[in-house]
Amino acid sequence: RFGHKISGYVAVSVPVKFMQTSIMLAPLLHGGNQWVKWMAPLEGLKPYVDNIPEHPAINYRSIPVKSLYELRLLMEEAESALQSIDVPGLIIYADADPIVSRDSAELLREKLAADKTRLITVPADRHGILMENLGGTWAIINEFFVKCRQDAQRNATALKTPPDHSAAED
Repeated sequence: RFGHKISGYVAVSVPVKFMQTSIMLAPLLHGGNQWVKWMAPLEGLKPYVDNIPEHPAINYRSIPVKSLYELRLLMEEAESALQSIDVPGLIIYADADPIVSRDSAELLREKLAADKTRLITVPADRHGILMENLGGTWAIINEFFVKCRQDAQRNATALKTPPDHSAAED
């Protein structure tokens, strides 16, 4: 809806493919849990999956299967909209992310306007590269948005300035 107001975007550690393939089974687990809830007053067969958090003080030790299912639905919906994005983008991933597969970056880039999308891999064995500013992600993002703003201002100025036809008249 607001594409005309957006000069660029950044996607950090986007989960297209996961390192744990069991996460892909979330829709099946969710369906089983819904069936069990319908049959008996239980939360389901497996309402949560264990998680080893990078940041135990703020991350979940277990993740609701329903949340993983909703994440899969969100990913599918977002994937269908990717081809309509036509502004410069920056995709950032950790080279050894334990949560998201490295293939995610290329899969995401293929769905976007690849000629307008930069891919940067930072050296890190963590998923929380943005939170921890690993590989200087904050500076990388800032530099990208500064360039987007400069390009948008340059384009706006070019649209306001009438072309000089004096040389063509000679």
